[in-house]
Parts: sequence; structure tokens; C-alpha cells
Amino acid sequence: MGGEDNGETLGALNALVAREYKVMLIASQFRGGEQARSSAARRCWASLAKATGVVGEGEPKLASSRKQRHVRFYDTEKWAFYRKSGFILRLRRPISSDGEWDVTLKFRSGDWIRAAAQAFRSRSDEKAKFEEDVKASAAGAGFQFVPLFSRSADAESNGIPSKVEDALSLFERLEEHQLPSNSDRLSLVRNFEAREQVYEGMELVLSDHVRAECAIILWSQEGVDGGETVAAEFSVRYEFDDQSRSPKVATRAWNAFAAICGNAKWADPTGPTKTAFVYDEHTTDV
Repeated sequence: MGGEDNGETLGALNALVAREYKVMLIASQFRGGEQARSSAARRCWASLAKATGVVGEGEPKLASSRKQRHVRFYDTEKWAFYRKSGFILRLRRPISSDGEWDVTLKFRSGDWIRAAAQAFRSRSDEKAKFEEDVKASAAGAGFQFVPLFSRSADAESNGIPSKVEDALSLFERLEEHQLPSNSDRLSLVRNFEAREQVYEGMELVLSDHVRAECAIILWSQEGVDGGETVAAEFSVRYEFDDQSRSPKVATRAWNAFAAICGNAKWADPTGPTKTAFVYDEHTTDV
């Protein structure tokens, strides 16, 4: 492992590839079995899209089987990855699979220079992403929008990493001083595994050339009878290019997101994010 100042690191300062707006939804609105959740997803989309002031197209439908996944977070005993280093270690694989896990290492910060300066990447394909998330956060009696920037890379693993060194061996160009000890053991955070259900097929038309993809993500707890929805999220994502960087698109997206967050029937803008839910933290700044 090891990091250095090089062209890739400096270039990453201007390499934001996408913006994604995320707001938590009221999980209790998605009670019941699959048919009830699908019906709730349709009603949710109709209500949110109507409020945005821009054209909403499509209907929520279950995404492909590869996007219906088991989701796990792993950390040290004292959660040093998350609490001290600012990293998230997440494992996912399709519900229908018992094969390889998709391992994601993510560094997230409100400081875009600090996040962009991270140079780590996957050893298998030498790839990484630098993205911006815009989240709603509690502010007094209401909420405000908080931009967060993340560097992330994905790798595949045949098994569950048992130690920090097992997980980090999948990645390269990591700064050692920022990370837990290689010998520290990893365990499933709060012994929680999510069963993730993703609905897609929805778009917000931000301009003649820019369409934002929308998704509804539902989490239930794996192994718990009844499959109660414990966390729900709505996301609006569009990639950056010459058209989508325009002030007009940015303003429309921002205003649409504000309207979505203000929809009290469905949105829970001050609720904990999915990661905060896993770590049992009542905050939206992660």
C-alpha cells in the first residue's frame, strides 16, 4: 500500500462523474409483501413526481435480479474504518447468488479536495469513481442540503474478509496511516444484513438533453420473519457532461429535490441514512 501525489490524484479534483440526490423515505409506508410494496412504490413516485415541478416519466418496476441484493457492512470491533478513518466497507451480492461478493471501499467527506485526493483503486481493474451526493440533513426545525463527496472502488471476493488486510488486499494506492491495523479482525456491523429491493424505470426531465434516473431502494432485515421494511430511500442521479453542468439544469434539479424533501407524506429528510441506520446513528451526515 502507499499513496503519492501524481497526475491521477490531481486530475481527480476535476473528475466528478455524477451527482446523486438522496432522501430517506418513511419506511412504514412500504409495509406488507411484495405486491403491497410495489403498489406503495407506484403511489410514492406519483406523489413525488407531481410535486417536483418538472416532468416525471416512467413507472417504478423491480430492477434486474442482479440489483436485488444482500447488503452487509464490515468493520473492526470499535468501528475504526467508519469512525476514525472515514471509510465504509460494504459487501453486496444478488439474492439469487451464492457466489462472489462485490466489495466496495468508499471514502466520504464534505471536503471535496480531501475526498478527491484519495488515490486508491481496485487492483483487479484499476478503476475508481469520484461522485457527489446531495443529502438532506436536520437543521433546527427543518432541514438543509449537504453535499458529500466520495471516492469508491469495487472488487470481487470469493469469501468474506476476516481481517483488515484481507479486505485491503483487493485495493491499491491506499494511505496506510489513515486505516486500521492490518491484523484487526472484521465482523458484520451490528450483525445486520439487509435484503435490498430496488425499483427503477423512473426519470425526471431536467432539460431537453438531461434526464435524471430515479430509484426507490427498500431494505428489510434478512432472516426476520415478515420482511418488514426498515429503511427506504429515494435517489435522483444524473451524470455530468457539458449539458448537465448548466445552471438551468442544476437549479431545476435542486428545486425538484427540495420539493421531494418537502413531501411530508413520503419523505423523511431528517431520518438516518442507510449507512447511519446500519451503524445505529441518528444523523444524516454520512
